[in-house]
Amino acid sequence: MARFVAFDVETPNRWNDRMSAIGITIVEDGEVVEEFYSLVDPEEPFDSFNVQLTGIDEQAVWGQPNFGELWPVIEPLMSSGMLLAHNAVFDLGVLGKCLKAYGIYWRPYTRYVCTVQMGRRVLPGMSHKLNVLCDYYGIALDHHKANSDARACAEILLHYLDEGAEVRNFIRTYSFEKKGYTMRLFIAIPFSEEFKGELIWVQNEMRANGVRGNFSRAENLHVTVAFLGEVEDPMPAMKALASVPLPELRLTSGPLGNFGELLWIGLRKNPALEQYVVSVRNALDVAGVAYDRKKFRPHITLVRKAEWPYQTLVEELAEVHRVRMNVDRVCLMKSERINGKLTYTVIGEVS
Repeated sequence: MARFVAFDVETPNRWNDRMSAIGITIVEDGEVVEEFYSLVDPEEPFDSFNVQLTGIDEQAVWGQPNFGELWPVIEPLMSSGMLLAHNAVFDLGVLGKCLKAYGIYWRPYTRYVCTVQMGRRVLPGMSHKLNVLCDYYGIALDHHKANSDARACAEILLHYLDEGAEVRNFIRTYSFEKKGYTMRLFIAIPFSEEFKGELIWVQNEMRANGVRGNFSRAENLHVTVAFLGEVEDPMPAMKALASVPLPELRLTSGPLGNFGELLWIGLRKNPALEQYVVSVRNALDVAGVAYDRKKFRPHITLVRKAEWPYQTLVEELAEVHRVRMNVDRVCLMKSERINGKLTYTVIGEVS
């Protein structure tokens, strides 16, 4: 079994660009073999919310090392295995901002595993908050204490592995070298108002049958052709998209399904659509535009972080009435949060 470095950070304020504590738990050969914990002087003011959440304030970190002083101590641990965290993007984001703030170069990117992402596949249909999972597995937890959270993350991983999860399916890459302003981009097929109306009917059927979660807003419903991720200049992607003629495409909805906590409605097999996606991705390759190379599985996300009352509900709702539409445009879109809401904005299109 690989060596895993589970870590958790606490932060002093809403900016989440410094840490006030870090906990590290090393897992090797299926066992916890080493643990580390330290308070960290963030050299920034504390918000009352963070103090109440973590119990750490200015007095607690007085005389403790700042991140620059602590890094030589923890770097050998952090470099010793595959990084692991619960909601890993948050902890990696704080780590990256601390490295940048103290002028420390570690590596351009790192590979990591997130136990939230794993949990959505291993334990679909339930909350994957750290305290909920610890209750489920009987793991001791002193929540929002970095050492306890890191240890809990490590133990959750061991449970997932015992249940047959394969880590290789959940390895992701995080970049520490994002430069300048970037946009989170994807290429997608938007829907007509009639098509969206039918999909909203399906969502309402879900609600009526006890499904809870973050339901996709009507304006965000789409089929993703290619996910590009963080991009500085959208023009190469737009030119690549424009270079591929849009054929006559007719979409027909299929049965419901789920990827862990994500509920979706599929599309019926469509060779013309599949060939178009191949052509667009080939054009992106020629233009040197990076994208997620996962196999194209056409689906429309209806609910995120979904919970439903019993396991067979998705199967029972699977035979919904079919929805059809002709595709009249394909868009390059930007994903961002505006006033706390996930918002998709068209920045270019072909028709």
